[in-house]
Amino acid sequence: MLQLTRRGFIVFGAAFGLSACNEATFTTVTPAVSVTPAEMVDAINQVRKQNGAKPLVYSPALADVAATQARAMVSHDQLSHDFGPGLDLRDRATTAGYHGPIGENVAAGQTTLEDALRDWMNSPGHRYTLLSDMWTSVGMVVLSGRPGSRYGVFWAADFGTS
Repeated sequence: MLQLTRRGFIVFGAAFGLSACNEATFTTVTPAVSVTPAEMVDAINQVRKQNGAKPLVYSPALADVAATQARAMVSHDQLSHDFGPGLDLRDRATTAGYHGPIGENVAAGQTTLEDALRDWMNSPGHRYTLLSDMWTSVGMVVLSGRPGSRYGVFWAADFGTS
């Protein structure tokens, strides 16, 4: 008979709990070069539904915040949330006319929408932001990098309550 130690029981329980986490499953492949805002919101809501979260609605203001971030990442050819004074998330949101709570996911290099979402789901912080019931709206943007970019594609999604 198998005898579990306290440590073994905890490890077994953690492994079992993690195995219950839903993987993002997709029935489509949407290339970054042709993805639309509606497809982005639909894919986000598909992931949220698979994980018991409420759907989000598209927000033009949050899409503006995401676009500013995506342009900054293209300009710097760097994956980051913050490029200095005036370019942090709160400043970008205020400039776009959004004043509520806000969260952001960024990614680079993924050539499909589904890959970007899958990578966010595999990152605890990004997963939390993507699935949080705090949010009611989202704006998401994808931009191609400049020729010779180390990433080629940059993604930004901003989540809010308006």
